[in-house]
Amino acid sequence: MKPTMDTTQSKLFNAQHTALITGASSGIGRAFAHALAEQGMQLILVARRTEKLKLLAAELQERHRTTCTILPMDLTANDAARTLSLQIEAAGLSVDVLINNAGFSTYGHFGDTPLADEQQLLHLNVLALTELCHTFMPSMAHRGFGSVINLCSTTSFFPLPLQATYAASKAYVLSLSEALWYEYRPKGVRVIGICPGATDTEFFDVLGQDFKGAKASPQDVVRTALQGLADNKPSVVHGWANAIQAHLLPRALTRKSLVRLVGKLSGSVYRSAGEGK
Repeated sequence: MKPTMDTTQSKLFNAQHTALITGASSGIGRAFAHALAEQGMQLILVARRTEKLKLLAAELQERHRTTCTILPMDLTANDAARTLSLQIEAAGLSVDVLINNAGFSTYGHFGDTPLADEQQLLHLNVLALTELCHTFMPSMAHRGFGSVINLCSTTSFFPLPLQATYAASKAYVLSLSEALWYEYRPKGVRVIGICPGATDTEFFDVLGQDFKGAKASPQDVVRTALQGLADNKPSVVHGWANAIQAHLLPRALTRKSLVRLVGKLSGSVYRSAGEGK
């Protein structure tokens, strides 16, 4: 099912606007691309997998008659944000909507995970996202219009053993998003951190784990994000159960009890993908 916008949401965007979506080739990024293409927006699609980007662009152009620019890129590369900005400028485009969707997680005991993997995670989830915000938000403020959607997580609200660096990175993204919401609100730029729980994407396949709980659809997550943006919220949690978990558990438990509980849960909801179902 395609994500759709209500009247309030659709007023935020029009066919003259251009959206930059990172991690656009699959999952939530792909769902954002369909939702915004439905509004006639021009799209700049960024991901590492060139062929998937080409297929998505062709699909969007055929279905929605939208103009797509694909920029295959590894955002963990040095000066990736600057390179991306120069390519967009060379194409004669400007960014009205920035969707920072690209990200990944490691899994396992912190000391057993290669340091290079943790550094790559921080580069993509934290540094690249920060650089993209810093690159494109000033021009939005100068024009007096713009929107930024940053992908956070329910793990933004508490530490997560076995995914320690990932949860820490998402806590950073949530804090940054809410602070930027306040700073840029008087300048006509909306910022929101969307905090989904488990979602039906490639996330767990890449992680090498089989998640045993329920998963939301990417389309539902996109709907929640766009509605929160329309309501000018600094952040929003997708799903009532996730909202209860995110907002109540940290208040109801001591930090020690919270970490113990989340640590036990994180081990029980995963199983190795090689163990079968």
